[in-house]
Amino acid sequence: MALTLPFGKKKEQAPQAGAGQKPAGVPVPKSPAPAARPPPPLTPLQESELKIALHKLIIARYINYIENSEGKNIAELKELVKPYDKAITELKIQILDKFHPYVFDQHFLQAAELAVAHVLQIRSVTLPLSYWMDFEDMESLHAGDDIDRAILLCSILRSLDCESAAVVISESKKPFVIYEFGNAAYLVEIEHCTCAQASSRAAALGRINERLLYSFNDKEYQDLEERANG
Repeated sequence: MALTLPFGKKKEQAPQAGAGQKPAGVPVPKSPAPAARPPPPLTPLQESELKIALHKLIIARYINYIENSEGKNIAELKELVKPYDKAITELKIQILDKFHPYVFDQHFLQAAELAVAHVLQIRSVTLPLSYWMDFEDMESLHAGDDIDRAILLCSILRSLDCESAAVVISESKKPFVIYEFGNAAYLVEIEHCTCAQASSRAAALGRINERLLYSFNDKEYQDLEERANG
């Protein structure tokens, strides 16, 4: 379509009444189409839902890359337990403030109970992919998946000088935390928020009604399948 120059944005005035017909060859201007209106502003809830949808799209595109990069070997599993992490140190200080001074032989069981209570109050969530949460993020969100919560608890217990504290993983990937004190062993089932006492480490592990895969802390990794078959 030919464009008459010069082109201007100013609307042409409508012909005056009784002015007669326009000269031949001059097109009659058409009424402009109504302008498209921008969408209405989102409510805070709608904005949050949109952000969640966008995040899901990003995760769906990069899920394989993320999960591949989050895979851990034996040495890296041990590194997940961090008794000297900044967030762990802060939690340790909060616990030790209950005792003046803290003496392991006298106060560890009470301190361990405080640690277990703290971790079990963190909301259990199911992550959409394999991803290890940092302790600081778990404390900030007050949420984490069960394995991350188990690692958090083990790290706190290790920071309280408990050498025996370890994360135990069963065949269904269910996490537990085991620790010993005196003549007893204690098994924390993270999923159901329970802590059971047993006469020994073996007796405590015997409470788990499925095959055990491995246990670890920051010092060692044990293949529990090999031990069971040995």
